[in-house]
Amino acid sequence: MLIKTASLRRKYGPVIALKGLDLSIETPGVYVILGPNGAGKTTFLKILSGLVKPSSGTATINGMDAWEKHPEVAAKMGTLIEQPEFHPYMTAREILTFHARLKGIADIEPEIRKVSLMTEITGYLDRKSGGFSRGMKQRLALASALLNDPEILLLDEPTFGLDPLGMILIRNVIKKLNTEYGKTVILSTHLINEASELADRILIFSKGELVYDRPADSEQKLSVTLKGDVSLISNLKPTVNGNVVYFDLAGKRTINNILAEILKKGLDIVSIRVMDNLEQIYVKMQGGNQPE
Repeated sequence: MLIKTASLRRKYGPVIALKGLDLSIETPGVYVILGPNGAGKTTFLKILSGLVKPSSGTATINGMDAWEKHPEVAAKMGTLIEQPEFHPYMTAREILTFHARLKGIADIEPEIRKVSLMTEITGYLDRKSGGFSRGMKQRLALASALLNDPEILLLDEPTFGLDPLGMILIRNVIKKLNTEYGKTVILSTHLINEASELADRILIFSKGELVYDRPADSEQKLSVTLKGDVSLISNLKPTVNGNVVYFDLAGKRTINNILAEILKKGLDIVSIRVMDNLEQIYVKMQGGNQPE
């Protein structure tokens, strides 16, 4: 599935939420949109999901306009844009059955079994949602979004308001949806560590503009503390600081390849650490500070 925007703009009265966004996303993968409140993240996701009409420009999915061809586009897409709310006296199974009927799914029970396994809520299907934690409600909402086997998921701050354990569970589900089930996930967040952990590609929005778009590992460095003569690995072109050497991890350079080359030279590895510069990049892309 190909997602493409061209000169995409959206205004809310005098406020410009998106300022001529040009973007191309190819599946599969996990694409994380990082930015503060008001950066345009939610507006972008709402336009893709057909909830908001662009003021100008286009947003297409597999060549179909997200607004004009909404029914066709929606059939291939699952969305979780707002915080989920469910009838407290309905069980998870009843809620999923209701949503499956709305989507026109004929064979409902096998579909419910499938999405409950994907989101790890099988043991909760016959419990009433009123007793669910916020994290459980998020997983139930994800299960609902996965009904009818969409190719792509749009998630707006899926870990917002969750405790640390709830965040970990949701992140693990998102990883599994991509790696095991081949789903493409586009999610927004303002949490830098979440972007670092989940993303294949990171997009940073600032004041309605896309200001950064790179693979997640493009700014990572590997720090290796060595015992021995570090000049023996000069062919690897590290940055050297005493017995600590640093390697950029961009492109095809992998940690395993670097470590294998070090060991071939007979050096002892004391410690290794992957360093992420995303926090510094984020601050720079926001102009050095967070907008009010």
